[in-house]
Amino acid sequence: MAIIESLQSDILEPNTELSSILRKAKVLASELNNIEIKTWVDHELNGYQSKEELPEYRKFSAFNRGNFISYNYKIENIPISVMCIPDETIRNGLQENNIYDGVKSIESIVKAGELNLKRRWPADLIKLYNLCQNDICVDAWKDIPIGFFEQILDNIRNRLLDFLLELQEKYPEIKGSSIDTPKIPEREIAQIFNNNIYGGHFSINNFDNCQVVQQYVQENNLTSLLEYLKKIGVPSNEIDDLEILIKKDKQDGNSKNIGSNVKKWISNLSEKVMSSAADKTLDISLDVVKMAILAYFGLNNT
Repeated sequence: MAIIESLQSDILEPNTELSSILRKAKVLASELNNIEIKTWVDHELNGYQSKEELPEYRKFSAFNRGNFISYNYKIENIPISVMCIPDETIRNGLQENNIYDGVKSIESIVKAGELNLKRRWPADLIKLYNLCQNDICVDAWKDIPIGFFEQILDNIRNRLLDFLLELQEKYPEIKGSSIDTPKIPEREIAQIFNNNIYGGHFSINNFDNCQVVQQYVQENNLTSLLEYLKKIGVPSNEIDDLEILIKKDKQDGNSKNIGSNVKKWISNLSEKVMSSAADKTLDISLDVVKMAILAYFGLNNT
């Protein structure tokens, strides 16, 4: 797969824009038929929409500054403590610097050569802040060092390179020039990818994981559920049992909710996974299994 070596070469070339590298990574995602890589690349190219989607390497602590006036003096550009603001949600938001921009925008910010960016507080927030302290704040903002943006770009390059190197190390045949894409288990690709990009974090409440499952499992489509469970490594005999139990629960009137038989199947599978934790003979994510079943029943899994 020549694109692997091409990507590695581009990552190591500092003058190659990261946005260009990620577009090439999108081609790799297509060749590997991997939705997780594609979802991550799309987010990095187009930006993130919510805090739940945001990787940890895009989250920083905030520095707040402001200008103040009193009866006989004016003070500018001094640090602000937000601890006096009573609303915890607002206070926490002011203490966070979460970077949602796509990499093209981040690259443009870095190229502009400024040392810091300012995200100004809205007027209503300044009024709220003035209620809890003596001097009058006339302007306030989050101070964002350009180093934050540079660190994000560097993180993405390094994490993508680590993913490619580990993938190549475990599957050296992937470097071959054959037109045929080497067959690598999707479960293995997902594990290598998550370990390197997200640091191994894999949670049922993670937005991206939900999105991946929903790409495969459609509500009331039993075939899509069973095929997805096979993709993530659930043994065939367990999948066969689940199919029988879902149909049995449906006969008992549980077509839109998880019935007692399926719940017992989940419990039994959990015990088997836990008992095999040491030797990893049954190395699957129970969270993802549960998420897939919830998606099949059309239930909210957050």
